[in-house]
Amino acid sequence: GRSYTDLSAEYGPSVDSIRNWVKLYAVPKVDGEKWTQADVNALQNENDKLCEELEILKRAAVLLSKYN
Repeated sequence: GRSYTDLSAEYGPSVDSIRNWVKLYAVPKVDGEKWTQADVNALQNENDKLCEELEILKRAAVLLSKYN
């Protein structure tokens, strides 16, 4: 509940460092479930992979439609 500026003054690290740590280690809640940054990163990676696979399937569908 304290400001980054107060924490920086008391403990020494820069305000930006503290902000980055909070962002990195905060545990957000989504629909009552706690999600770690590792969970979010894994979901982002899975989403990127699925988007790439979808693009491949779209291109394949276009190519197949030309030959039918």
